[in-house]
Amino acid sequence: MTSVLTPSLLHETRRLAQQTGRHIMDVLEEKTGLASEELVGEAASAWHCQHLNMLALHAMQPDFGCISFTDANKRECVALRNTEGDLFVVVADIFNADLQEWVTARLPPFTWAVANCKDIKAYLAVHEDSMRAMDGMLPEQLRSASLDKGLEDLSLLTISEGTSPVVRLVHSTLYDALKSDVSDIHLETDVDRLVIKYRLDGVLSTVGTVAGLELAEQVISRIKVMSELDIAERRVPQDGRFKVSMRGREVDFRVSI
Repeated sequence: MTSVLTPSLLHETRRLAQQTGRHIMDVLEEKTGLASEELVGEAASAWHCQHLNMLALHAMQPDFGCISFTDANKRECVALRNTEGDLFVVVADIFNADLQEWVTARLPPFTWAVANCKDIKAYLAVHEDSMRAMDGMLPEQLRSASLDKGLEDLSLLTISEGTSPVVRLVHSTLYDALKSDVSDIHLETDVDRLVIKYRLDGVLSTVGTVAGLELAEQVISRIKVMSELDIAERRVPQDGRFKVSMRGREVDFRVSI
């Protein structure tokens, strides 16, 4: 059977996608009139690779060491391993030449596969629950801060897209604490580093440390801004509160500094 995705159609689709800044698969769906899942199957056939549905995706395990969670979300692709340990890279847009080049340059030998964009995002959302946001924070990245107000929206994707390293650290600390159902968060300075502690079931435990006294001061300033406290006041204890939104649920934090 001849594929509807002819070379001339793909060439025209790439041209339109570049001109309009649209997703190639969106343009193809519009031009072919195929349903989304049917189009993914056609794309897999045209590229001679596997078409994975949601069940097939969940039969494999993610390898976020090959493609990080952040990159997987941004690029709509995920690295998976089957029960034999074979590596697959599942993409929503197999015709994206830039993505192909990016993946090929970074990974060891692997097999291409195609899945619906919505299935890939749903798969990543499930595995987000097993991750800690702070695991992606590197000390050498934490150098500057920018402060903004408003209800803080917490998710791994919004944390990774934050422009300020200090804001990302604060958000990731709150995110991991909410996921773990801790009762208290303690941010302490210890000589020349910031110590992050969580209290869970009455036990206070250290969950992370980041070097730099300047960083510690920037983190405290960020918390003060979020709580609408006086940044310049360091002698008198201050109490405040702020709210965050996580998965559509608003959570109220009380702050003592």
